[in-house]
Amino acid sequence: MLRHAHAERGFALFSALIFLIVLTVMAVAVLRSSTVNERIAGNDLDRARAYQLAEATIRDAQQDLLRIRSDGSACGTNAQCRPFSDTPNKDAGLSDLSFLGTCRQGMCAIDPPQYVLAGFVNPWDLPDPGATDPNRPYGQFGERSGANWAALQTASGSSARPRYWVEIFQNSGETSTLLYRITVRAVGRNPNTVVTLQELYQP
Repeated sequence: MLRHAHAERGFALFSALIFLIVLTVMAVAVLRSSTVNERIAGNDLDRARAYQLAEATIRDAQQDLLRIRSDGSACGTNAQCRPFSDTPNKDAGLSDLSFLGTCRQGMCAIDPPQYVLAGFVNPWDLPDPGATDPNRPYGQFGERSGANWAALQTASGSSARPRYWVEIFQNSGETSTLLYRITVRAVGRNPNTVVTLQELYQP
């Protein structure tokens, strides 16, 4: 009888241990699933922020093209705006640009024949000499329009300033027709969250 009671106690202890192990495994699985879901939600939010930054940068590049400030006013003689010699002129076409054949601070006026050469390099793949180099190939959000990047960075938490490239295409039959392909790259809080957008634009 005593031996039978000991056996029952041993079985109850064994069952309790098994039950405890099962509960622990379930708790760990729920915790891990919750952590993964939280991480996915965080990544989605960060990507949404970067996407919104990219869209804002497209508008900023358009303002650069049109020489319009972020408050809607015309550039005039504002020194921060792009010089007239670096601004596409629909009447003079590409011949009016001082940097024809290359990219400078976001404007890319590459001769049309270069687009069919096997060695053509996309403007966004050109070497980066650094953000302070006046001859760098890309433009940066707000540097020409006067948009407040510091405030936007604080609000978005972005880890890098958005960049843009504006490729200028000219219709060979109509020198007054210019078409722009705007490419932007924006980064979220995580440096690995990168959004690239492109838009064809004709004012």
